[in-house]
Amino acid sequence: MTIKYQAYGKGSQITRDTPRAAALAYFEQEPNRRKCDVTAGRSEGGFFTRIYSLRHGTGPTNWSDVTPKTALELPNVASESDSAPIPA
Repeated sequence: MTIKYQAYGKGSQITRDTPRAAALAYFEQEPNRRKCDVTAGRSEGGFFTRIYSLRHGTGPTNWSDVTPKTALELPNVASESDSAPIPA
């Protein structure tokens, strides 16, 4: 499994290696959309899974209401904290 970022909105989602790449690819695929959300997760075999830990009250890194202009402000590297294992 590898850490990926998924940009999603009404009726569409796209997964890429960095938050910025996911958002930009989403707006390229859906040019009429005004905003999307981006979240971190694990990707394996075409499946994307957001990782939550209810025990520790943590969720995946995410960005809400990303617009085509603010997509350029997202990190263009994968976060170290997103790849850290979830504590038991």
